[in-house]
Amino acid sequence: MQEGYINFISLFIKIENVVIANGDERWTETDMIAQTLRIESNAKGQKNKKRVIGLMSGTSADGIDVAAVEIEGHGSATRVQLIAFDTVPFPPGVQDSILALCQPDTGRVDKICEMNFRLGHLFADAVKHLLDTHGIPARDIALIGSHGQTIHHLPKAPYPSTLQIGEPAVIAHQTGIPTIADFRVADMAAGGQGAPLVAYPDYLLYRDEHETRGLLNIGGIANITVLPANCTLDAVAASDTGPGNMAIDAVVSEITDGAERFDTAGQRAARGTPYLPLVEKWLTHAFFAQAPPKTTGREMFGITFAQACLAQCRAQGLDDDACVATVTELTVQSIAQYVKQFVSVGEPSRSRCPSVGETPQPQPPSVGEPSQSRHPSVGETSQSQLPVGEPSQSRCKIDRLYISGGGTQNQTLMRRLAQIFPDSTVLPVENSDAKEAIAFAILANEALHGQAGNVPSATGASVRKVLGKFVYP
Repeated sequence: MQEGYINFISLFIKIENVVIANGDERWTETDMIAQTLRIESNAKGQKNKKRVIGLMSGTSADGIDVAAVEIEGHGSATRVQLIAFDTVPFPPGVQDSILALCQPDTGRVDKICEMNFRLGHLFADAVKHLLDTHGIPARDIALIGSHGQTIHHLPKAPYPSTLQIGEPAVIAHQTGIPTIADFRVADMAAGGQGAPLVAYPDYLLYRDEHETRGLLNIGGIANITVLPANCTLDAVAASDTGPGNMAIDAVVSEITDGAERFDTAGQRAARGTPYLPLVEKWLTHAFFAQAPPKTTGREMFGITFAQACLAQCRAQGLDDDACVATVTELTVQSIAQYVKQFVSVGEPSRSRCPSVGETPQPQPPSVGEPSQSRHPSVGETSQSQLPVGEPSQSRCKIDRLYISGGGTQNQTLMRRLAQIFPDSTVLPVENSDAKEAIAFAILANEALHGQAGNVPSATGASVRKVLGKFVYP
């Protein structure tokens, strides 16, 4: 076997004749090695190619993205080809149940316990659906990488922690395929924030010798990876920027009493006019001024935040579409502000942008410009933020800005991003809906080879870590 496989199996087999109970069967060391040989046999004569499935359910909790990919190599030699992709919606009621678990006042330990296993079955069903639909034999799949479903994320708690559910033992048993899951906790154990983890797959797949590239994923939360031209891993910048679709979806649901769950193609936002003074006020939220590495989630920008935004819109007499347009503009402006404040500080350079976590050097104000030393009060425009409605004046030019996630379906968001980054080519990434599921297939492959999958400059971890927990079927 290749050294990577030997290293990986040694993580689980420390002594001879280890026996692990597994339902009606019992796995011995020989069984484990045989299963690993099955994984390697898929690659024999194929330049170390294997087929891996990635599973992802994001903060919107509206369904399961499942991607089957063929991966060749690992580390910097990784090459990936998408074989099949589906989004499998959750059965009726599951989304509401998940969102209730995300709230401290409605999340119950018995419901969390049960949903952990229910989601395991739903993830397994999604895998079987993909395989059946596309005629892929399960025996051809070497490995599953499952992100699971985040229900709470507390990077700033006294004991920083995160919780993703969707039991991998159920996935492995129901599919018969080895499964790696629970990727975020190893990074957090090393002092990181457990996110964004897509920074490493982005680096492997999208770095370019000549172009500085941005990878902006707009899911429930928006996050961006910046890959300076010809960069090394320690120059990669990545962070959450703030709300993506989350606040938009919640406002749409509130104004329609649940009849609509999102702004279809951004049509409501397109009909409305954003009320910019509110956007300016919301941009003074402490998260936007916080230096990276930083992550956020439903705890900060979920239903409570959205309801407060909607109430303030109503207090200004805004109609439904104007309310949606205003929270949509918040997503656009928070992304632009992040790029301006934390990525584009410094002298122009095509070879290197500041890494996330690097302390921005203060710039002297122009004549008549207010000093940037004072923290803004609530309702006052931060002096470090991008003036609302103006293009981003990026001094470290992002040549190409790729967009992925559900936000690519929102034409108003896409149009505004192209306007706010006029010096960048803004376009959807190829297979944009599949991008995050593909990322967790890659992270599972890295773990299989004993390779670290986090980027400390993005997450704040003290060291690079192999991510994920392995479950045999």
